Amino acid sequence: MMSLLIYHVSILVCAGLLRGFFDILYDEDIITEDAFLEWEKSEEEPEGKGTALKQVVQFFTWLKEAEEDS
Repeated sequence: MMSLLIYHVSILVCAGLLRGFFDILYDEDIITEDAFLEWEKSEEEPEGKGTALKQVVQFFTWLKEAEEDS
């Protein structure tokens, strides 16, 4: 699932939709918190991952803070 996301990252980044896309995938339980965090920490660097990570810094900050509060 994450590889599909990265494949389309250039379209999503241009439209400024990536953060919203991550929010929906998380809120609808399509991608789990653990899967997002594993992908973020993964040393695998498919094309577009660096750009994607820059676009969703706030998402991962929020996710980690929510994890710490629970």
